[in-house]
Formats: sequence, C-alpha cells, structure tokens
Amino acid sequence: IVNEVHRGKYVALRVKGVSMDDGTSNAILPNSIVSCRELQMVHWKDKLRIKKFPYWAIATKESSYPLLKQITHHDVEKGVITCHSKNTGPEYQDFELSLNEVTALFYVVDINRSISDKNYF
Repeated sequence: IVNEVHRGKYVALRVKGVSMDDGTSNAILPNSIVSCRELQMVHWKDKLRIKKFPYWAIATKESSYPLLKQITHHDVEKGVITCHSKNTGPEYQDFELSLNEVTALFYVVDINRSISDKNYF
C-alpha cells in the first residue's frame, strides 16, 4: 500500500538461502519477499546511500539470481563494494565485489518476513 505514485523500476524477490538469517528478530528468512527499487548505473559512481538503505539485491554476471546482501562499504575510487551477510557462519564471510561485475543494483525498500522456512505455495 502506497500513498503516492512512485517512479522507477521496482521488483519483488523471494529470498532463497540463509545468508541473511542471523537468528535474531531482524533476520531475513528464506521465502520472505523483499521489495526493491533499481538504482540506475549512472548513480553507481556516486557514494551509495548504504546507511539509509543497508540491504541490496545485487545482480552479477556470475550469478543466475540476485544476491541479497548488506553493503557495508563503497569505495567510489576503485568501484568496489563490500558485501556482508547477517549469517556469521564461515561460508558467509564478507567479500568485495567490483561494480564492473554487477549488472543491476536494487536497494531494499520493504521486507515481508516469512514466519516459516516452509513454502506453502
């Protein structure tokens, strides 16, 4: 539900995997739906607004589906972002990603959290 017409490209994505599940009430669980707005490529050379929008869906040349990550740092000079998972498991370590490998960036504007890891649809 919105109070006004919004411009831009929006997508809704179903969360797959547990990389954003830290076991707290702030976890983003599998099968949750994240609503995102695309940040056009022309704005990638500016400092990303990662404090206002910490969670991002990141489409890359290598991945068949977007990655849901928290961007914790943006090195504008090098064109590199640091991606963080909420899950603290050893397989979910922070990593740097060159924006040259990114095909689309979407910042998360809303999270519809699932109450279960089961998919009933």
